[in-house]
Amino acid sequence: MALNNKAARIAETTGNAPVMFRLSFLLLATIAGIYAALMILGGENLRAERILSQPVAVRLPEPVALPEAAAMPDMPEQAAEPLPQPEQTPERAPRFPGPALERSPEFAGRDPQTETPAPAAPDGPALWVTANRLNMRAAPDTAASVVTGLDGGTRLEPLAPEQDGWVNVRAPGGQTGYVSAQFVSDQPQ
Repeated sequence: MALNNKAARIAETTGNAPVMFRLSFLLLATIAGIYAALMILGGENLRAERILSQPVAVRLPEPVALPEAAAMPDMPEQAAEPLPQPEQTPERAPRFPGPALERSPEFAGRDPQTETPAPAAPDGPALWVTANRLNMRAAPDTAASVVTGLDGGTRLEPLAPEQDGWVNVRAPGGQTGYVSAQFVSDQPQ
């Protein structure tokens, strides 16, 4: 049995030899063909540094002899003249400024400059936000739009008793909406 397994393994490895030889030959022939095509069609020197055909003569200015300081003892030092300032590039308006800004639909019909928030009554009932950040919503539902965000410790004025886990409240900015009852407390933080 052991002899048959050994013979089978030898047959498997030597059976692939002609295939591997053909693949290797095909790979080498392909590389040689690409190399030959590049040599024929790409005869230019495409390197960044070009070889100059003739040397270029550079003429340097002749050095100027400066007078010594001892030869001119009474000469006052002259202030250097300021160089002229280059003109600044004029500001240009953007070529494509985009569409005109429109008011958000949640603020439609309201003017923020004339709107005065109704202050919460300091002596009436109050609730305080216990979460770090709490969304006040337009309706008692998590899918309702957010009216504003409230920071932790914000004092709220309840407008109605808790119903189905939601409380109708007025924020310090005058906005009214609903907050989840689990994130407010009647005790200040």
